[in-house]
Amino acid sequence: MLSDYKSYFVLEFATPVVEEFERLDSLFQQTKADPHELHQQIFLHQKSLQNILYVAKHQKKNHQVDLGVSFLKACNKFLQQNNSTEAHLEIKNVKERCMSMLEEALS
Repeated sequence: MLSDYKSYFVLEFATPVVEEFERLDSLFQQTKADPHELHQQIFLHQKSLQNILYVAKHQKKNHQVDLGVSFLKACNKFLQQNNSTEAHLEIKNVKERCMSMLEEALS
């Protein structure tokens, strides 16, 4: 799977996102969790996802979405090795897929 660079980029993007969801999940599995704290954590997580994707409430960011440092490093390394129009287009498509994943997580 990781021999496919597109899958590798998605993995680099998804790893911190999944880790954050796992952190939230562990909060909800506590036996004596504070409901107010749980609500606050979910609210902050939702706000964080919204701030990644949107400038305003329903105004999407175009290509200025922060998809993470490790994701950007992997993309930049790939582009240094394959600096072509096709490579840039493939990176753009992967970024759009990642943004779609965030939108799905937000809904």
